[in-house]
Amino acid sequence: MSHSVEAIVTWHDNFNPEWSETSLFNVFESDNMYPPEICTKLFEFIWKKWRDEEINEN
Repeated sequence: MSHSVEAIVTWHDNFNPEWSETSLFNVFESDNMYPPEICTKLFEFIWKKWRDEEINEN
């Protein structure tokens, strides 16, 4: 039996995104994917660099 798990983010200008109770890592786990702990820190690091315009999407 298959069921879907979704992580939902809400965007507010000039603020950090707000995530639903289901985290991206819960979605991974529901698909039997278990990324290493460093992934959490990596995602946060990249987000902050992008938010602070130190990197761009290109």
